Amino acid sequence: MRKIQLAISILLFFILTTNCSDKNSSEPIMNKIKFEGITTTDIFGAYTGFYDSFDWRLDDSWQSSEKELFPDYELYNYSCPSDSNNQIVGYPNPILDYMFKLHFDRDSTTRVDFIVVNQNFEEILSLDSVYKQEIAMTFKDVVTEKDSIFRVYYRFVTENNCCYTGHGDIQIK
Repeated sequence: MRKIQLAISILLFFILTTNCSDKNSSEPIMNKIKFEGITTTDIFGAYTGFYDSFDWRLDDSWQSSEKELFPDYELYNYSCPSDSNNQIVGYPNPILDYMFKLHFDRDSTTRVDFIVVNQNFEEILSLDSVYKQEIAMTFKDVVTEKDSIFRVYYRFVTENNCCYTGHGDIQIK
């Protein structure tokens, strides 16, 4: 019986000290967000190989640092039923010649907001209230490092204030 109590005490001590050390960590939360893996697409948006199952979805659960990218984040409902009418494709990926496109499938009343950040969470590009089906952007004047992975954070906002969030990693070659 005494051995069991000792084993339980040691186990509880280990659990408590492990949890406390994680809570006291001074590492910023953004360092825990990893920019890795891309979904490869050609110049027409067709998948060409590797598919990152975390990219280009509409059901992300964002950490607080990701939510803070959108100052009005708290104004919307993020628990609406999924809407298969909304989709996004980023192409080409990796990016060649700094030109990149985002294609949105959505109804005419749904808008898209997006922000592109580097791995230090510094904003590279952003655009709110996009109602077009597709937009093109260039990274030529804003990116100096090739082979870097950047992240596009986006949200689809419906007219009834439902919001669907996601991200996609892109690489510049």
